[in-house]
Amino acid sequence: LLKEYPNSSYRDDGLFQLAETLVQLDKNNQAYQIYQTIINEFGVQSEYTSSSYMRQGLISYNQGDLDAALEAYKSGIKISTNKEEKRRALLAVEDIYLYDLNQADAFFNYSESLTGIKIDDISKDSIVFDNALNIYKDGSYEKAIDQFVDYLDKYKNAFYKGQAYYYLGESYLVLKDYNNALASYLQSIETNNHGYYESALKKAAVISFNHAKDFEQSLNLYTKLIEDEPGQPNLEYLEAALYAAFKTENDEAILRYGELVSTHSQATSDSKSTAAYYMGKVLYKSEKYSEALRQFESVVELSSNSMAAEASYLIASIHFR
Repeated sequence: LLKEYPNSSYRDDGLFQLAETLVQLDKNNQAYQIYQTIINEFGVQSEYTSSSYMRQGLISYNQGDLDAALEAYKSGIKISTNKEEKRRALLAVEDIYLYDLNQADAFFNYSESLTGIKIDDISKDSIVFDNALNIYKDGSYEKAIDQFVDYLDKYKNAFYKGQAYYYLGESYLVLKDYNNALASYLQSIETNNHGYYESALKKAAVISFNHAKDFEQSLNLYTKLIEDEPGQPNLEYLEAALYAAFKTENDEAILRYGELVSTHSQATSDSKSTAAYYMGKVLYKSEKYSEALRQFESVVELSSNSMAAEASYLIASIHFR
């Protein structure tokens, strides 16, 4: 029909429908050329020109040509009179600038030039953070790291600073980059003005304890967790704090957390035995032999491991004195 009636008033309609059919057949390059024919032949005189630009933008995007996609979408937005079409195209432009290119400022400049409305700093802050968070939720963790780092560099007094550091830590954690995960969680903890404080504190404590083996730091972190808990503290936190105190030879903390472990309602015989052993060692070193004796006797009563063997020896040593 297009060949028989080249001057038909429905030529642009026919060309557009042909291009749409080619897209359905996955013949995108041929479709792209026909959309270009509509643009060249009809310009702003056809209602299909703006849609042709939009289709070219989508084809270019799917083929990985982001610059061509941006140019096509912007051209379509400039001449489109369809509000919904313009809205969808602007969202596509935003997605390319923010998600794919990480060029927030370029998007803000374009949006402001298009609408004549200046985007305030708070809105920019929110847009950039939300984009980084969406990338994280999509599972693109390496890309999310770049976006969160860029956000934190760009906005020194970022409104979502604590959350950004938390999700930066989450991204590093998934990638098993424990050093950077720990550093990010610690930064998040410092802000202490968001709903992720406790979670960041827990994860920082675990990484510091299990991976960094920084027992002084882990003791401080577990102490914060324990102090922040209402009611009876979590036994897991107490045991970790006790071990960290033992490793750092913090006698005061050993006695404090040893007592809390040994009297905890959920403590097992092994937990109580270990607590008694650590407390007994501190008391023995301090020459408080009668108190040390009671602890070592508890160790022997509750367990039969190497600690119990050493406790038996120290009991004999005390009696010998």
